[in-house]
Amino acid sequence: MRHLSVTRNANGERLRVLLIDETSADRAVVETAAGPEVAIAAASGDDVAARAVPTETAPDIALIGRRARRPGVLLRKLKKADPWLPVILLSDDRPRDARADEFDASPPTDDPRALARPRSRSFGGAKSAPAS
Repeated sequence: MRHLSVTRNANGERLRVLLIDETSADRAVVETAAGPEVAIAAASGDDVAARAVPTETAPDIALIGRRARRPGVLLRKLKKADPWLPVILLSDDRPRDARADEFDASPPTDDPRALARPRSRSFGGAKSAPAS
């Protein structure tokens, strides 16, 4: 299986992926897509919503899993902490509290190659803050 093309961040360190409210299927897809060179940390949506993401261990990309009850709240919390952070929704369901186009991507949840495409695009160019 070909893994994601981006495995290092701008500082040359292992890419840090934050996986929020994951299911075992979410974890399997992310591990398959990411490969061994990527550091994956797990967090509950309640923890992320309750406090800001620490900057010294901030993720390079965030993936919101299928168990997330309020993905829109998580998206806004993550973007408030870091407007440049790519946030991908791993869900086949449409979120009630956010529009799908607010997320950087929402690939099919059972296809590691589909996850690799938006993640690689997110890091393909220079990071820039979205227009307010």
